[in-house]
Amino acid sequence: MNTRRTYRGFGLSGIDGKGRVAIPAKLRATLEVNSNNERVIALSRSRTSPCLTGYDLPFADMLPDVLAQEMTEQEGGAKLSRENLNRMAFGVVEDVPYDASGRLVIPPFMRKLGQLEDLAFFHGSGHIIEIWNPHVLLKADDVPPMLVELVQFLLEEKGMK
Repeated sequence: MNTRRTYRGFGLSGIDGKGRVAIPAKLRATLEVNSNNERVIALSRSRTSPCLTGYDLPFADMLPDVLAQEMTEQEGGAKLSRENLNRMAFGVVEDVPYDASGRLVIPPFMRKLGQLEDLAFFHGSGHIIEIWNPHVLLKADDVPPMLVELVQFLLEEKGMK
């Protein structure tokens, strides 16, 4: 029986000077279900957007099949070789533990790749969690307007812009 759940929901979390941040509760609960309560999130840079992606370790084991499917679906535009897809998906990944309340330390290079500073916007995106600098998201060209509106709302709620 497949108990795998999709990542849904969102949250805006502060990042302290040491890179500590909390994964929003709903996303953390899905991470734990998908990984049989192993408190580790795999982090890498998105292949298509200026953000990080986070996912459970069992999904990491499914990535070769996911990448193969993506390669067969590519039509037009820049195509990546299997080697480059694999380098991006498996070579620059950090498995990061988190505690029972979802707190983790985002490694310095991952913070740099994700352009993360003092805030992290977590967004459930099906098989993965996207982790954005909310200010970068607001300037991105390929983000749906409703997501921009959501981030603007969350920033306003915290008294930031």
